[in-house]
Amino acid sequence: MMLPRLVDPAPGDSLSRADPLPSLRSRRRDGPGAGNDAAQPPPLHLLRYDAHRPADAGDARLPEVDGQGFAPRRLHAGRRVFVQGQAFDHLHSVHAGSFKTVIVLPDGREQVSQFCFTGDLMGLDGLGGGIHASTATALEDSVVFEVPVTSLCDAAVPSKPWHEVLYCHMSREIVREHAQMLLLGSMGAFARLATFLLELSDRMAVRGFSPLDFHLRMTRCDIGSYLGLSMETVSRMFSTLQQHGVIHVDRRHVVIRSPGQLRELRDRNSA
Repeated sequence: MMLPRLVDPAPGDSLSRADPLPSLRSRRRDGPGAGNDAAQPPPLHLLRYDAHRPADAGDARLPEVDGQGFAPRRLHAGRRVFVQGQAFDHLHSVHAGSFKTVIVLPDGREQVSQFCFTGDLMGLDGLGGGIHASTATALEDSVVFEVPVTSLCDAAVPSKPWHEVLYCHMSREIVREHAQMLLLGSMGAFARLATFLLELSDRMAVRGFSPLDFHLRMTRCDIGSYLGLSMETVSRMFSTLQQHGVIHVDRRHVVIRSPGQLRELRDRNSA
């Protein structure tokens, strides 16, 4: 079915508050290790995650420092991992759950800069200047492994896997920033939302979740901030895509019915 041409909403619409939505569980596909809730350091193949490349099949674990595994830290939804301007002393590897990172602009406005999931490494923005350039907040009850910078430096010298992990993540940060600039600077509103959903679908797939049936952990306000759109515009576009049979939305529950039409929308609605 040919998707009719969709006209981007008029800019400038906004609402005064976030749209809080109830949290729902993701549907995970069956696989080895399903149901094992024991806290273990995340596999290196997840840390090497690339949205454009399938994850490796290996199950190597994070290297240990002085015989001790990195300490897990459990956070409830809404708790902060680190705060913008805070001294940088740890990297944080996401073991379970999800996070958003937010940059506070000089005028006091907040901009969501990225969403992090299992296998992502948070806090790289502090490597250069010794302070965090953003604030990371849990979107749900989550677990991170805290990697002390001092131990990281000691471990990185003899450890080829650690070199690969750090280089991979730093490279991904650069690629992600470039993609975000492209998203905000040259794409129309519908193309932005389509790109966001397709990227999220890829990230779910590589982590063992269904790429077509998942739950959004972030609010529509968060999505709007990330995409440079108002919450009302995001809500209206979700409704429009549902009306055209591209997706089905029930609060935070999203089913992608036609990924091909989403890709078409992403490609043809670029500004």
